Amino acid sequence: MRRVDSIMQRVYEERKQSRRVTAWKGNCVKTVIVYNSVFGNTEQIARHIADAIPGTVKLVKVGKASPQEISGADMLVVGSPTVGGRATRPMQEFLDNLPKGIVGKVSLAAFDTRISMKFAQIFGYAAPCMAEALKQKGCAVKLPPEGFIVKRRNGPLADGELERASAWGKTVSRGASRRMGPPGE
Repeated sequence: MRRVDSIMQRVYEERKQSRRVTAWKGNCVKTVIVYNSVFGNTEQIARHIADAIPGTVKLVKVGKASPQEISGADMLVVGSPTVGGRATRPMQEFLDNLPKGIVGKVSLAAFDTRISMKFAQIFGYAAPCMAEALKQKGCAVKLPPEGFIVKRRNGPLADGELERASAWGKTVSRGASRRMGPPGE
């Protein structure tokens, strides 16, 4: 019986180390990524960004996100497909309903997925709109909004976009860590 217990304990420890911790603890940078995805492209980008950010990362689909998800975070990353020059309706509603007091202390980065076509540029993109909406609520925008290209409306992502997402995630983490001061500050 002891042998089984020790094996179970070892398996538990290995699993615990291999997955991301989602409870806020310690002095590490705490990042929340809230995303919406219609065809799965924005979700792929969000996951690559999350994997590239050290520290504690919560990846939350917009329908399951709440102000409590952001409470205590150092960095908020929002991502949405561009639909008619804006974020999706669920993302817009989420941003509209965030209380100013919660997001006022959080650094922000925004990204979108978009089609690279001339006519799409006329309407604009989701990321700048999301960044502006949160800036109006007091968020400190740490990076220019970023766009990731899809080949067609429903995808797939253009070649190299997942790698760009990973690289951008590292840039996001540097922006968040600059926000954090020494312990006790």
